[in-house]
Amino acid sequence: MSAIFLAIEAITILVLTFTPQTILYYTFMVLKNMSNIKPSLIITYSRPKNCMNLIDSLYKQGCKRIYVAIDFGKFDEIIAKQSEFELLESKYSDKFERFEVWRRTENLGVAASVITAVDWFFKNEDSGVILEDDLVISKDFLGFLSEKLEEFRNNKNIFSVSGSNFFPDLTSEDFLTEYFIGWGWGTWRDRWEKAKISYLGDIARPVFSFNEFVNFWNIGSYRCKIGKVDTWDIELTKFIRDNKFMNIISSSNLVSNIGYDEHAANTKLNKFPLGIPISKSVLRRKTYKDLKINVGFDTELEKNVFRIKFKHKFLLFTYYRFTFRKKLRNTPLASRLKKIITP
Repeated sequence: MSAIFLAIEAITILVLTFTPQTILYYTFMVLKNMSNIKPSLIITYSRPKNCMNLIDSLYKQGCKRIYVAIDFGKFDEIIAKQSEFELLESKYSDKFERFEVWRRTENLGVAASVITAVDWFFKNEDSGVILEDDLVISKDFLGFLSEKLEEFRNNKNIFSVSGSNFFPDLTSEDFLTEYFIGWGWGTWRDRWEKAKISYLGDIARPVFSFNEFVNFWNIGSYRCKIGKVDTWDIELTKFIRDNKFMNIISSSNLVSNIGYDEHAANTKLNKFPLGIPISKSVLRRKTYKDLKINVGFDTELEKNVFRIKFKHKFLLFTYYRFTFRKKLRNTPLASRLKKIITP
């Protein structure tokens, strides 16, 4: 819940049950929730207006510290559009306790831009929320992630919390998944420090397997590391699965991805799960001991989002001929990351 919503709820209850004990209790709860609102990182490139919309939304939800990482334009039209980012500091600095902008001086691409931005963020914060500029968030988004990041701070089995639920009709309660969902997510510095090592290591060629799920993530990670595809979340998902981490998903969909315009890098068409509307249903919050893996959700992800199919059993043969013959000591992605100096 947002801080404003909590305040309204508390005032309503106070009016209905006016006692000194009630006043003290609900005043404490409101202040506690407001103080636990987490800082946020926005990673942006070519959508200055939606970046500002996200900043406005986060401000209304009680965010006090915001970081904005801007990748440098690859084309002249993008560079021209990025001139709108010059308004950020003058427009927002006075509204927040901390407002930091990192403008890159060269184009890093999707993977390097996201990874280095998250790393910069966690040099300054021990936990927080990560957003990209193609997202729209609900009024409950920041409150939900902040609550869970505080509650599960010391639970090392949890890697992340996500506000995206692609199949909200499957459940009315928060749940666990072994898959990472990166559209509006949050984590902790110590988890990120472990995960980023996987991007920097030498290449590990996929192990031979006829398991379509193993092949999908192993070869996807391989392609990411050698620079065949410019993405970051496949390697992160593989790391999470390999290390038996769990991820918390909201019972309601709190995020909608509208990134299917001409500026999109990997999502050019408006097809599922893009454009899923934000849920209007009430959140059903649960503590860790009650959270369970939602098998139905994971199955739907595999079938309708990742689209893992029988043909992936033979994926290793396809890539062996074209890719695996070349011996690589260091990955192109790792090489790029090691050259980038964060502020």
